[in-house]
Amino acid sequence: MWNQQHCCAWKNARIDETVNTRPSTIYLFVIAMIALALRSARADDALGFETNIRPILQTRCMGCHNPEKLKGNLDMTTYDSLLAGSSSGKIVNPGKPDESPLLGVIMHTREPRMPPSGSKIPDAEILAIRTWIQQGCRKTPEGAAVAVADGPTAQPMERAALGDVSNQLPLAWPLSDITEAERPDAVTSIAAHPGAPVIAIAGQQQVLIYHLPTQKLLGALPTWPGFPNQVRFSNDGRLLFAAGGVAARSGFVRAWSVAGGDQILHIDQESESVRAADIDVDCRWCAFGGPSGIVQIQDLATNKIVHRLEKHTDWITDICFSPDGLLLATADRAGAVFIWEAESHNLMHALPTHPAAVTSLAWRGDSNLLATACEDGRVRTYEPDNGSEVKSWVSSSEGTMCVRWSHDGRLVTASRDRLVKTWNADFAPARSIPAFADIALACTFDSSDQRIVASDYDGIVSIFDSATGALIGQLDANPPSLEQQIQLASQRHDESAQQAEADRKASEAAKAALDAANKALATSSQTLASKALELKRLRAAELREQLGRLRDQLAQLKRTHQPIYDDAAVADQSIVQATAALANARSTLAAIDTANSATETQRKSTNDQIAALNATQQTTQSQLQAAKAAHAHLVGAVDGIQSQLTALPDNAGLKSALDDAARARDRMSTEVESLQTQLVAVADNINQSTTVLATLQSQDSEATKARIQAVQQVSDLEAQVEKLMADAETRKTQRTEAKNQETAIETQITAQREAYRAIIAEVAEAFQ
Repeated sequence: MWNQQHCCAWKNARIDETVNTRPSTIYLFVIAMIALALRSARADDALGFETNIRPILQTRCMGCHNPEKLKGNLDMTTYDSLLAGSSSGKIVNPGKPDESPLLGVIMHTREPRMPPSGSKIPDAEILAIRTWIQQGCRKTPEGAAVAVADGPTAQPMERAALGDVSNQLPLAWPLSDITEAERPDAVTSIAAHPGAPVIAIAGQQQVLIYHLPTQKLLGALPTWPGFPNQVRFSNDGRLLFAAGGVAARSGFVRAWSVAGGDQILHIDQESESVRAADIDVDCRWCAFGGPSGIVQIQDLATNKIVHRLEKHTDWITDICFSPDGLLLATADRAGAVFIWEAESHNLMHALPTHPAAVTSLAWRGDSNLLATACEDGRVRTYEPDNGSEVKSWVSSSEGTMCVRWSHDGRLVTASRDRLVKTWNADFAPARSIPAFADIALACTFDSSDQRIVASDYDGIVSIFDSATGALIGQLDANPPSLEQQIQLASQRHDESAQQAEADRKASEAAKAALDAANKALATSSQTLASKALELKRLRAAELREQLGRLRDQLAQLKRTHQPIYDDAAVADQSIVQATAALANARSTLAAIDTANSATETQRKSTNDQIAALNATQQTTQSQLQAAKAAHAHLVGAVDGIQSQLTALPDNAGLKSALDDAARARDRMSTEVESLQTQLVAVADNINQSTTVLATLQSQDSEATKARIQAVQQVSDLEAQVEKLMADAETRKTQRTEAKNQETAIETQITAQREAYRAIIAEVAEAFQ
């Protein structure tokens, strides 16, 4: 059958080659029209800057953002200038509308809101701008979309990048000047020593230093009359410094030697409190700032201000040198973050404006990532080389107050929702610690990364296990004065001495009572021993009798349960046989389905061949009719010329015309014969294909009957297997219950046998 079918297909293909020799012109025209329609549809859906976006910007934005005004150094009049962005960076990110600052400011979801006064622009215009950015910021609807830039990725951090860190514990810090307030106040800043288990706390007109493993107060560094707003250890762990002051009156930056507790730096501000400060890794410069929005750089060798950074427009909230000493990051209350070159103090990057106040900055230990915390509740990380955002995520439903890195690249955050959270090195959430009853203000990992220390608005400073989140202890942010501590220690000593004397007297009385009891016990022990021996003999006899009854009971159970075991084995064997029969029936059904599928494919192919042959037959028939008509016309022409030649036998032109017409007639006669031959061949192929189709239909009818029988057999066997399995499950349950009963008796026998042997051994030992 296969050879006959494919032979017909080969003949049909040969006939097609003679009839159809080139693609249809109409087909090519249709393809061209479809392509044009698709291109038009794409152009209609796409938005372009010139046609769709520029008119909106011209009405809403270009009055302030044009080459003459350039507010924010932003020109929105041309496609290229819009994509170039402003002094704060790019304002559109092709393909990423949610990461485009332009969309945020016109939606009034981030600062500065645009337009600056009045309501936002219509939603339809916002949707058009969003769609344009989503489609790739095309210049024209027909133009190409700007390729979506792959976002930067954070590289893993190695602990070796931390460099040389001092792990010397401070031993000489003073304790005599502790300031005790009437009640604790908010702890706004805490700092962990990078190499030693030491924590510094911004207290009340003082910086408190605690040893974490013992939770012991190591020292109190006075900052009177000002309050410390921020405390930090230097990157090498050799300096502790604090920034603070009295609001609207004075400010300071002070630094102490960790090894000796000596104050080695004191910078005074006459008019305002210092909100943030940092010292670079080489201790060459101190950068500090406050409500004025100006960051001042002081040369620590000459004690002179060498530079003033005046890009900020609101209070400075944080300042941070990178651990490698190459960069300086500054942040303010208006959401601006700038990255400066530390050596020249030149601006490197203006990061995209945050929609709310930036509360905290933190460099990763290898200086390759900068993290920011914001009052909008998000944490953002940036690459310092190009200022690109690596990752942004919501860490709090309210506001994030602090972010800090661990040595191995994890993060911890403290938020207004009172939670302290940790994040893995890939920024995935790790753990949420319900830490406080009020706003969580500050947090940090300790030097080992095994503990987290965090503080809140009520002045509570708690220590947590970083792996489990369990509370380890609390540090007192408002400890009593040294005199009070000595007085409390003396009082506790006296109370301990009194308790020790009372315990000694009670111990002596208890010893006398114990001696009397021991004498009475010795007298009664002999009587008790003889009674116990007799009791053991009686117990041994009882156990021996019980053991015999249990063995008889077990034997009877096994005889009773044997038919259950036999029935279960028979049921299992029946399932095996029925399952094998079912598998064979399913294989037979699959084979029938495979054969039916092959037959159906052959039948469809044969139908297609017959249709093609019928079309070829019609075409050949039309050609044959046309050829016969042409042949009849040529025969008439030959007869006409011969009639003329009879009248003019010597006319050379008529003779030549007669020869041409005769040759054309003969060629057409040959063409007619060829077409008739082709028509016969096509008819023969149609007859053969029709015969094949009839055979296939007959086979399909028989196969259908066979499949019905196979399906019924499979169904019957499936029902049989299901019934056998249900019966086997019942037998299995009965067998399990029987086995459990026997096992329970065997367990009792074992226990009774061991108890009997133990008592016999005790009796024998007593006689010996």
